[in-house]
Amino acid sequence: MYKNPWISWLILLAAGPLFGAELFFSERDADQISRVLPDGSSVQVVLTALDSPEKLCVDDVNRHLYWVESGAQILARSSLTGNDPVILVEDLGGVTSVALDLANGKLYWVSAWGYIARANLDGSGEETLITGLGAPQDLALDLTTGKMYWGNLNEDKLQRSNLDGTEIEDLATGVSPSGVALDLVAQKIYWSDQTSDKIVWADIDGTNQVDLIFVTNPNGLAINPEAGKLYWVDSTSLSRIDLDGSNPEVLLTGLAVGRGVAFDFRDAVFADDFESGSMNAWSNASFLSVPSGTDN
Repeated sequence: MYKNPWISWLILLAAGPLFGAELFFSERDADQISRVLPDGSSVQVVLTALDSPEKLCVDDVNRHLYWVESGAQILARSSLTGNDPVILVEDLGGVTSVALDLANGKLYWVSAWGYIARANLDGSGEETLITGLGAPQDLALDLTTGKMYWGNLNEDKLQRSNLDGTEIEDLATGVSPSGVALDLVAQKIYWSDQTSDKIVWADIDGTNQVDLIFVTNPNGLAINPEAGKLYWVDSTSLSRIDLDGSNPEVLLTGLAVGRGVAFDFRDAVFADDFESGSMNAWSNASFLSVPSGTDN
């Protein structure tokens, strides 16, 4: 019997809001990046044979995944399915994180060797913005106010500046942020503190700090504002918690040194899935595959 894939697809759409975010995470010692549904199900490895991948970010407009590798000292990009990987910037000693400004066509990165830099989305036009920092870690951009935020491990600070690197401010001292995430709706900042083994939140200017949860060796953070959840990775697991600190959950265990986590918030239906003859969609319940062609 012939099965029309578009009819099946319309049935899925009529069933309700099945499609939504998916989550990418990196494992440094496994040298790989995977994707998973927000409830921790349907894990798929999308990139392997990397060299110590660190933080990562998603371009959900152009359907690209960006990441950095501290071992290979590169910043790279691929499709969200891991196809067509390309190295954009090389010789990035100590590189730990990458962030995107799609509106202005820029990508930013930090190096634990003490600097923050940016380039065009294709890796051209590299420029160093800030030097002389003490092992900066992770990077979060607030494009509405033109600010970037990062952790400074060697100087025990949480800092921010303008996107061009001017007007550096110390937001918190005596902290060791290895991961940073912004909730721009609530005007809050979250960071993972490796020295104190906890995740902290505060007003976006660093005031009114509150310990969210105590966890061993937390690292990369990502926020799903619609669901009201904060996600993080540590040495062995992927977890989440409500933004107010309630309902902590361990979603995955057995990670080989988790480093970064990032969301794709666009409906996860990929053009290359259509071209290959099937339509794939991620829901909060399961991974759905709608084949085309004939079926008995």
